[in-house]
Amino acid sequence: LHSYARAWLTLILLCCAMLMQAQDPVFSQFNLNKNYLNPAYAGYSGDLSIGVNSRMQWNNIPGKFSTNTFNANIGCGAGRFGLALTGYDHVEGEGYLHSQNAAVQMSVNLPGKLGKMFGRKLRRQKYIMSGGISLGVGQKTLDWSKLTFSDQYSAYQGFSGQPSAAHGYSEASNTIFDLSAGLRMQAEINRKGSYVSFGGAIFHLNKPVETFYDSDNRLPPRYTFHFFTYFQTKKFTNKPNYLSVGMISDNQQYLRTNTLMMAKDVQHWGKISMGFRRQNFLLVDRNVDAVILQGLVSFGGLTLGYSYDITISKLGPHNTFGTHEIGIAYNFSGFGLCGGGKKGKGKKSADNCFMLMDNVDSNFKDLYLWNP
Repeated sequence: LHSYARAWLTLILLCCAMLMQAQDPVFSQFNLNKNYLNPAYAGYSGDLSIGVNSRMQWNNIPGKFSTNTFNANIGCGAGRFGLALTGYDHVEGEGYLHSQNAAVQMSVNLPGKLGKMFGRKLRRQKYIMSGGISLGVGQKTLDWSKLTFSDQYSAYQGFSGQPSAAHGYSEASNTIFDLSAGLRMQAEINRKGSYVSFGGAIFHLNKPVETFYDSDNRLPPRYTFHFFTYFQTKKFTNKPNYLSVGMISDNQQYLRTNTLMMAKDVQHWGKISMGFRRQNFLLVDRNVDAVILQGLVSFGGLTLGYSYDITISKLGPHNTFGTHEIGIAYNFSGFGLCGGGKKGKGKKSADNCFMLMDNVDSNFKDLYLWNP
């Protein structure tokens, strides 16, 4: 009986997801998955960087809800542009439903200094404004043989085994072409090294039709917005130290999540973070989702991250066992598009385009591996 109930609950969750139209998964490790947040982060480090993220959601709920993402970024400081290759595979319902997507992203980065209109304190502060676009392809696959429908059951004979009228035409949906775009800006806010970072993006801008049937089932746009303030607390020889506070908003059709995050750098090798995710910021008595605990450590060019989402909604941590997320990134420092390999002393550094404080700290680019 228990396995029978689990199977029906899995089917109900899967059918609800299909009826509500497809929705993109939500991640907690924004620092190691920037391209998923905004295509304007393409080539964000100025160097070659590669990263993977794996999210395993609600491990005690019947059915699998897991997502694996990949991103590779490379930048050109002299040309002031960046490129990225991204992809993800999302699994729902015991592996019945798979969503795959791969995309190429490109960003244009325009550095400058704030003018007189920003007042005396902010005048001449450095900023960088970036715009990015993403062109991707995607498809869903579904193992219909593992699903049963109401018209396959009889009140007297039970399961008949006859094909269902609800059975899809194919195990794969049509292939979609997906367009996304975003803007972001990063700017100094004082002479001590503190800065702000904010931006917004629209994914599935063209609302592509994605269906297993001959129906006009369009993928709803996903809107993201982020705003973070970074207060420099201490300088190290190779890297500054920051306390950051900010928020990330993710909206797609009925799914709305807003995440408040606070993070503190630990010496020069790590970062600890704590967050709170809910549907609305102002309604403190309902629509809660999870408390997020997160840690990052860095060894040279290698960065490892882990986060655990403690479910505090009505589902409860004892029913879901929470959500685990693991991220790995590696930055090949000194390798970019516009130098034919490692940058020499006579070549223009990517720091001049992608970074704000190249005249103060040559390793400021490392912050882009950490902060959105």
